[in-house]
Amino acid sequence: MVIEVLKRRNISYVVAPYEADAQLVYLEMNGYIQAIISEDSDLLVFGAQCMLTKMDNVGKCIEVRRDKFHTCQDLNLADFNDENLRVMAILSGCDYSPGISGIGPVKAYNLIRKYREFHRVSLRVTDIMLF
Repeated sequence: MVIEVLKRRNISYVVAPYEADAQLVYLEMNGYIQAIISEDSDLLVFGAQCMLTKMDNVGKCIEVRRDKFHTCQDLNLADFNDENLRVMAILSGCDYSPGISGIGPVKAYNLIRKYREFHRVSLRVTDIMLF
């Protein structure tokens, strides 16, 4: 139904052959789109800069912008790079990984904040799992 409305209004659209996460981020990075509308926070792991989420039927939503990460009060992601976000998703779980039992977003965040580098975080996680 959405595609039919887009066609009638001569609005360009792309249909992703599989999961659209990487394709949407590619479109954003290359200036084809200004934001991504999704409920899937995995887009941030792929490098999305601007995501609109929790959209209601009148268009109200929450805008998540990487350049505003420093304003997050729960987890300060301002100095997290793409690798840090990927490691956080791998540890706590995402569409592509069930995560590690007992490690949620806050524990993953704290491990990354403390140990910074992936190999140091992974060694610490191994220690946690052994004991």
